Amino acid sequence: MSLRERSILSLQDLTLDETEQLLTRAAGFREDGIAPTLAGRRVCGLFFNPSLRTRTSLEIAARSLGAQSLCYDVGGMWPLELEDGAVMDGDKIEHVRDAIGKFLSGVVDLIGVRSFPDLGRPYAEAGADALVQAVEEAAEVPVLNLESTLFHPMQGLADLFTLRNHLEGDPSDHTIALTWAYHPKPLPMAVTNTALLAFCRAGYRVRLVHPSGFDLDPDVMACAQELGGDRLSRHTDMDEGLRGARVIYAKSWASHASYGNLEEDARQRALHKDWIVNEERQAAADPGAFMHCLPVRRNVVVSDSVLDGPHSWVAEQARSRVLVQAAVLHEVLA
Repeated sequence: MSLRERSILSLQDLTLDETEQLLTRAAGFREDGIAPTLAGRRVCGLFFNPSLRTRTSLEIAARSLGAQSLCYDVGGMWPLELEDGAVMDGDKIEHVRDAIGKFLSGVVDLIGVRSFPDLGRPYAEAGADALVQAVEEAAEVPVLNLESTLFHPMQGLADLFTLRNHLEGDPSDHTIALTWAYHPKPLPMAVTNTALLAFCRAGYRVRLVHPSGFDLDPDVMACAQELGGDRLSRHTDMDEGLRGARVIYAKSWASHASYGNLEEDARQRALHKDWIVNEERQAAADPGAFMHCLPVRRNVVVSDSVLDGPHSWVAEQARSRVLVQAAVLHEVLA
């Protein structure tokens, strides 16, 4: 198997064996350190949205491998035209084929793209992942999705890596409660979509827990059901969904029913301010090891006592991002 010169826009782009290949490489880097196997290579990150863990992990991983890291905050960059055949007499200054295909592809060896959805637009428009797909189509080098509307594969690898470090034996012996939690603003579904599909495909028992009206993308749910079968269950009661879970993974996301309608979304989420992972709910789990992708709103999504407690895997989960990012860069470019 070879991931050389491959783009990764979703973990669904990888077979189970290829995913295992990346996790094994990350484990090797943890034990032996990251060797400079990419001397002379150039890695470029285009960040259309803010980033702490993703950008830091990409830069540390690239430099540890001996590559040059070039990361740009391009949220203020002139808007790119994505449509072929467009008459560019409006506000679009440059076509993606020129910026990516004719320039960046000729001077760097890999391009990473982070682009969030506009949560004020209808889901049919926001859910298309148009930018990251357009970059991948225009590029002549591998492209990594560093979080888009639908998926966050680098976070998904870190999540799997963290679970594998703690959970032994048959994955179906372990129950993961992937739960919605209150947040004052709507957030993308990318982390949840990725975790749901990754955990189901890896063989864990997964409970998807969320209030009524906060369903995920129907295509993602159909795929998860096919992967998880009777190992996947859905719950609209948080206490029921978390009870007895080996792991609690909390994450907020926008209401699919009112996606694009910020006023209605705010009204819906305000009804569920009690959806917080606290000591009482963790005590009812078994033992309810806590995971979250960060950043997290303390005492809104999760209480201090859980986040800083002995069963919190959040720090390890975040720091694993460097190892899995290094593994991806090594396997794609070395």
